[in-house]
Amino acid sequence: MASFPIDTSKEMKLERYNSYIRRLNSTKLIVASSKLLFRVTLLVALILIFFFIISQPQICQVD
Repeated sequence: MASFPIDTSKEMKLERYNSYIRRLNSTKLIVASSKLLFRVTLLVALILIFFFIISQPQICQVD
C-alpha cells in the first residue's frame, strides 16, 4: 500500500475561487451602499429645498 501525496491544486483553486467570490460580494455591497447613500442624500436635499420654499415668504407679493 503506497501512500499518495495529497493533491493540493484543487484546494488552491477552491481557495482562489472563494477569495474571488468574497471580493465580488464586497464590491457589490459597496456599490449597493453607495447607490443607497446617493439616493438618501438626494431625497434629503429635495426635502430641504421643499421646506425652504414653503417657509419663505413670497418674493413677489401682490398688494
